[in-house]
Formats: sequence, structure tokens, C-alpha cells
Amino acid sequence: MPIITLPDGSQRSFDNPVSVMEVAQSIGQV
Repeated sequence: MPIITLPDGSQRSFDNPVSVMEVAQSIGQV
């Protein structure tokens, strides 16, 4: 399970491998 740590220190975890675009979209939905 990938865990992405953002520059502000928050983290996003994903159940499956993700692309950079999918990470960006998840950030935009917050």
C-alpha cells in the first residue's frame, strides 16, 4: 500500500499502485 507524504506533512494512503495524476486528483478533492 503506497503512502504519499505531502510537503505540508499530511499523508495519503492508497490500496493500489497509483499514478502521479491520481495522487494530484486526490489532493484536489480535499
